[in-house]
Amino acid sequence: MDEVVVTVRLPRALWDASRRLADHRGESVDAVMQRALELVLHAPTAVPPALSSEFESARSWQELQGRLMVKGFVLRDDAGTLVLLSHPEKLPLCDLAALGQDDRALTQRFGLFPGRAHRQLAERLMAKRVDRAARLAEWDVLPSRPRASDQAG
Repeated sequence: MDEVVVTVRLPRALWDASRRLADHRGESVDAVMQRALELVLHAPTAVPPALSSEFESARSWQELQGRLMVKGFVLRDDAGTLVLLSHPEKLPLCDLAALGQDDRALTQRFGLFPGRAHRQLAERLMAKRVDRAARLAEWDVLPSRPRASDQAG
């Protein structure tokens, strides 16, 4: 087999985990990394291209989720990005852009993704609280907490 020497920069945690796995298996780190890379490169694609028809046909988020679940997938919001997961394992596969789907266009069609409305409301309320606290601090009128000595007796 023709081999090439490669230098790779890795985060310390990934290197340490690779070393522990190699030690556990009694292998070298390069053998563990080579096997992991082969698994990734030779794995069948997990996202079938036929999902675009499910996105086109759905009339709501609930219907889309149902259609995806039948095919073994589900959508989840991950910090503001919609991600396709395997179902029922919930393993992340890709974001909507990788499927050729536009989050904004889907939001215009279906409204906010379930759960996003609550998060956005909470973020707005927290921003108002922080803004109010900042204004009060500027005016030096923040309510003071009672001291324990004030409450005694």
